[in-house]
Formats: sequence, structure tokens, C-alpha cells
Amino acid sequence: MFWSGVKELVHEYAANGQRYVTLEDTLIGYLAEGLVFCGQESAPGMNYSRCPSWWECPFEAGEAFWAHASQTFASAASGQVTVMLDGSSTGKPAYRQDSFFGKYELPYLKKGVVTNVRVFLVHALDAPMSETCLNGSLKLLEEDVVSRGFSFSCLDDPLAILHLLCVDEPADRECKLATDHVTSGGRLASHSFALTRQPLIISAKLDRFDGLPSRG
Repeated sequence: MFWSGVKELVHEYAANGQRYVTLEDTLIGYLAEGLVFCGQESAPGMNYSRCPSWWECPFEAGEAFWAHASQTFASAASGQVTVMLDGSSTGKPAYRQDSFFGKYELPYLKKGVVTNVRVFLVHALDAPMSETCLNGSLKLLEEDVVSRGFSFSCLDDPLAILHLLCVDEPADRECKLATDHVTSGGRLASHSFALTRQPLIISAKLDRFDGLPSRG
């Protein structure tokens, strides 16, 4: 599973490789996750007083490492692949061509090996839905995916992920948690769980984009 802008949620949902495998679930990703790269060209080879920020030095060791790891991870993907994106951010679009997914993962998916790119577009509880599967940067992502020879599908707020969010915030107004406890012998006999958001699925077939040249 690929992701952009939803680090904590995607790993909670992926469940350490039990449901999906992210780059950080692989051996190299697990070992390097959280490491801060503070090397420098001059002696002694390590900066002990200050580390440059990610944005100060875009080609520093950290990005170089994760870029190569992302490319390798994407190159090994097959069948249907899934990417989780943030549809609530007001500061940046859910999909950017200069994101890790846009630069180092999507371009390295192999045509003929990967068949479909499925997007899970998630929205934070009580946050605005800045983008949906039908608008914004998702239309650009659809074009980028189809132009590379893959089919595209997108799902707004899959119920399994929405349920996961509501586990942490059961009183949130969007969860509309309704319980009807019918107790028998001290055990819960019935429990109903209703959510206000309804998922929306769209699909794009390759023939809709004939003529287009062939993360995150």
C-alpha cells in the first residue's frame, strides 16, 4: 500500500502487514523508519550540531535513501495496488506530482504487471472535505494513472477506515454511533453502528483516455 499525507492512519489500517504491506513494513523500511540523516561531506562526516531540514536540502541523504527504497518497492508491486491519500488538507492537494508517490512510486509501477491503481481518499472527522474522488487533484491522478496503462478506481472514505477513525472518536458527530444494548447474562447481545458518510466509487477504463501519452 502506498500513501501520502496520512502516515499514522495508513499504518494503523495496514496493521503491520496483516492487512496491507507498506514500504515501512518491509525490512529495509522498518530499519530506517525514524532515522535522521545528518551526514556531511566535510570532516568528520557527521554534523553533530544541526541537521538540515527535509526542505532545506531536497537531495540530502534522507530523500536519496527513501527515493530509492520507494522505487524498489513500487517496482515489485503487482496486480491491484492501493494508495491512501488525504482529502481534508487545505494546505496542499491530495495528489501532487512532486510528492514521493508522484515522483518515485507511480512512475515505477510496471505496466502489464500492475493492473489497477485503487485510491482510498480519506477525510478527517469534522474536517472539510477539500477534495473528493470526483474533483480536485484526483482528476489529475486519474489521468496520470490511465496514461501509464493502468485502470483507475477511487473510493471516498471506505467504511473500514471510517470505522477505524470512529474507534478513537466514538462521540464524534459524524460517527453517529447508535448502540442498543440488550444484555443477557452480562453479555452484549446486539450492537448497531451507523455512519453518516456514504462511500462513493468511481472507475475509469483505459479506453476513456485513448491518445494520452504514456506519486504522492
